[in-house]
Amino acid sequence: MEVPTSPLARTAGSQLATSLVSGFLLAVAKGPLCDEPMSGAVFLVEEVRWSDEADGGGGGGWDGGGITGRGITGRGGGGADPPAEPAAAEPAAEAGALPGQLIAAMREACRAAFLRCGTRLLEPVYRCEVQCDQEILGRMYAVLRKRRGEILAEDLREGTDLFLISASLPVVESFGFANDLRKNTSGAAHPQLVFSHYEALPQDPLFVVATEEEQEALDDGDLPTINLARKLMDGVRRRKGLRVEDKVVASATKQRTMSRKR
Repeated sequence: MEVPTSPLARTAGSQLATSLVSGFLLAVAKGPLCDEPMSGAVFLVEEVRWSDEADGGGGGGWDGGGITGRGITGRGGGGADPPAEPAAAEPAAEAGALPGQLIAAMREACRAAFLRCGTRLLEPVYRCEVQCDQEILGRMYAVLRKRRGEILAEDLREGTDLFLISASLPVVESFGFANDLRKNTSGAAHPQLVFSHYEALPQDPLFVVATEEEQEALDDGDLPTINLARKLMDGVRRRKGLRVEDKVVASATKQRTMSRKR
């Protein structure tokens, strides 16, 4: 990165960096999928080129090359040339409007890059511990499998016939889990849920079948018929009042009448 030498260029560079960071923070505070905070997002600014001509009475802005980075490409405004029209805005007003424009441009560029790079949903997961005897072990496993639970450990307590089961359970599947477990085990199993971690869903929530190979893989069962990530994303967006792309009519049929007009 070329370092500007004139004081005016250094001030503009500081404002540029602050605006870019602010736009990035706004983009990751509300992700493009569910308007939720993002994690693990990084942008690398590869090059910034300056037009260091402020000493000649100009503006000390950046040159036509602008700023380039991974996922972002922008072009600078200013320069050393005087305004073409005498009725242009005052320099103070332009300087105050430029940071806001840079923040908005950086935010939209980041959101567009997130959508193109295959962003994934992070699902909160509980750690579930259940103590039960061997007679109801199978029914307890059935309830966990139905709610996408994963068994982590199974320990037999010494001197007793009780098993201590440790499993992971998605938070979205935990609603009504305790009642369902007590109902299927006749009240003999009581779960204890503690937040554990976030886990990325493998499915792309924006995946759409676009090629014949993908359609064949879907028909053969190589691809899941239900996109769980898309289902969870649409549910969150509906609760927040955000736009959801749904088919108004899933399977339309032509209306027919049995009577004949005479």
